[in-house]
Amino acid sequence: KGKIEKVSVGDVLVDGSIVGDINEVVMKDRELLAQEGVVIVAIVIESNTRTIISGPEIVFKGFSIHDSDTELMEELKDMIAENVYSFMYKKYINWDKAQDNLREKIINFIKKQMNKNPIVMVTINDINIKQ
Repeated sequence: KGKIEKVSVGDVLVDGSIVGDINEVVMKDRELLAQEGVVIVAIVIESNTRTIISGPEIVFKGFSIHDSDTELMEELKDMIAENVYSFMYKKYINWDKAQDNLREKIINFIKKQMNKNPIVMVTINDINIKQ
């Protein structure tokens, strides 16, 4: 009969349906998410009329904004809206640049006001309303 031997194994990481090695970048992202959180910002605009139709909607994951921070939340929303309007009044709009610029401003605001450095995702959706 065969001989049974013990085999030493390390940690096994499971990522959805993938079992096994997960690259270092994924692990660093997960560490950052666990420590600093994520902020998701969504805005719907109508660039023909240069108006914000909806938002900014802001979702915080991994850290919270308390009820006492309502003023801080309003300040953040105002800063986001002002930034979006400043891009809408340009002759040619590069929305990728606008989103990157807005992301940097949000990161700086949160660092200064909340002492956090979250991952920030910004989505600006432009819709055309037919009249």
